[in-house]
Amino acid sequence: MIAVVSVALSGAVFAGNQEDTRDHQVTGTVVEGNVGWFVIETAKKERVEFSTNGTDLKPKVGEKVTVHYGITGRGWLLARKIENARQDR
Repeated sequence: MIAVVSVALSGAVFAGNQEDTRDHQVTGTVVEGNVGWFVIETAKKERVEFSTNGTDLKPKVGEKVTVHYGITGRGWLLARKIENARQDR
């Protein structure tokens, strides 16, 4: 019984640390940022915060961008790539 519970719990812990490897993306205007993070505001006025931890991504406030990101096991949004968005979107 203990072995079954132990295996079940270790699987849950392992799954909790898994990163979502799908390519999510969202477009918006960078409204604030600092070393390691930035926030965009979408056309629907939603604010979305991203981590840039471990990358050299440095978007500038005021830029309209499309952010490609993954979701960490802890639920953080990790920016993987940032593209300048066309102004007519």
